[in-house]
Amino acid sequence: MKPFRANLNFVHERRIASAGVVIGALVATVVVTAFVWSGVAPRSRQTASIANIPADTTPPQTLSPKAVRVAPEPISEHAVSSVAHSRTPDTVRYYEQETGRAFQVDLRTLKTETLSDRKLPGFIQSFWVPNADAVVSLFDEAGSKKYRYYDYQTRTAKTIGSAVSTLAVSPSGRRIAFIDTTGEYQALYIGDTDGTAVRKVFDTRAQHVALSWPREDALVLTSRRPDRAGTDMSVIGLNGELRVLMSNRENLEYTWSPDGSNLLFSYFFPGRGITLWYRSLDSALEIPVPLATSAWKCAWHNSNEKITCGVPTTTLSRDVASDKTATIDTIATIDLRSGKVSNLYTGSREPLIGVINPSISSSQRYFVFTNLFDRRLMELELPAY
Repeated sequence: MKPFRANLNFVHERRIASAGVVIGALVATVVVTAFVWSGVAPRSRQTASIANIPADTTPPQTLSPKAVRVAPEPISEHAVSSVAHSRTPDTVRYYEQETGRAFQVDLRTLKTETLSDRKLPGFIQSFWVPNADAVVSLFDEAGSKKYRYYDYQTRTAKTIGSAVSTLAVSPSGRRIAFIDTTGEYQALYIGDTDGTAVRKVFDTRAQHVALSWPREDALVLTSRRPDRAGTDMSVIGLNGELRVLMSNRENLEYTWSPDGSNLLFSYFFPGRGITLWYRSLDSALEIPVPLATSAWKCAWHNSNEKITCGVPTTTLSRDVASDKTATIDTIATIDLRSGKVSNLYTGSREPLIGVINPSISSSQRYFVFTNLFDRRLMELELPAY
């Protein structure tokens, strides 16, 4: 069937066509029903307050120096990129930013193992494929950006697409989705992780498109309309339904819980500045989080009930490499059920700490992040609650 064309600048729910596409790892073929974004305003969002969230954060928790490392420690010698937790408990894989060499570090012993000593010219970043010894990497080749799949076991490499602007890997590691920009319109494709069995889902005139794949049955797309500054977020379901999660959120940042069921997000709220919220993927209820930080500085715990974040104390200039505002941070954990904030690290001048790309280890013992100021990988041991 001829692929359909969808204008994702004006999303709402109007059926126009269907196309075959496989999204679920166990689904061979499904019928995708397309929807055109119309000019109809989305339903008003629901918001709620947690009754027992205090207006201000609670006093810092007293931590035993014997129980945790009281300050973040560097665990890499060089600037890092593409950090991901490996299948071995409490170990992290990463690339050396300047060379593309790959390493793995044990968060308990701090022992570092070399995964690949090969230097990668033009390396930008990699997506580690879950449940596999494989990566999808982005390279700069004479000014042109190329995505390539590489299997460490078979040592095979394949190029994905021809002009890919954004890419996401499914939680199972079996599928990828990407936006290709070669045609008159940008197009969304879905296929196997190695770039084979690729199918076009739809064309789009949307701008600034980005993809994430938090749950196997939910591919998430964000984009912006040319006539406004805010970002729209929609989810493409297993059966092809297109559902608007939020619309026109200025300075939108977000991070998904480990199981993909909950979303932590921040955006500019007129009169209040950057505000932090969370919601379920399957609900429209948005709940405020009383922590003065952005979602990209936070990491979910496995329970889906706590987050640990870098909390800015001093704002510096815009960081060009990350395209984020550079800040000096403290580190705190908040219980989303009670609103209780526990301050883990209050900060110091040496070394300066700026949290980017944070995550929590599999044992929930370590808060792992890249330090904005030197791009080295760091860890902070978390207290037992």
